[in-house]
Amino acid sequence: MQTFPIKESLRKKLKEPFGKLIENSRVTSFLLQISKDDFLISVGDRTTKNCISAGLAPRLEIIDNREKRNPVDTLPYDGSQEIRAVNPPGHISLEAVKTIQNLLKSNKRSRIVVDGEEDLLVLPCVLFAPDGARVLYGQPDKGLVEIVVNKRNRKKVEKIMQEIGWVATN
Repeated sequence: MQTFPIKESLRKKLKEPFGKLIENSRVTSFLLQISKDDFLISVGDRTTKNCISAGLAPRLEIIDNREKRNPVDTLPYDGSQEIRAVNPPGHISLEAVKTIQNLLKSNKRSRIVVDGEEDLLVLPCVLFAPDGARVLYGQPDKGLVEIVVNKRNRKKVEKIMQEIGWVATN
């Protein structure tokens, strides 16, 4: 399996919120303002659970059945397809990237259950989601981060992906 490891210097950079940080105390009210028609991607078990609790049905959910590296109960799922993918901690696997890319092309509501760690998969979500999509992920102990997919954010992600060795032909 081909993977792209994240260098320590880049890990520190990626620990900072990539988009707009919504503090824990405001997460519920923020989610309740999102339209059910928005193209929404949730990355992380807590983030996905919060979306579901707010009545949202993300187009793509990416979970690993863990929060802060501790096992959690599997979230209920009523979407079209649930797919498993391997993505080792501290890496981005080609398998996970291709799975995200293919699912985002489909018009079906989908979930990826990751064997490994899902955190870094925010990057390929931003890379392959359509403009205007909202990618949500958790910022441990701080809140929720929202990235609105646009040309500028996609360029930032392309630079990071190139830094880890990913090239567009992958």
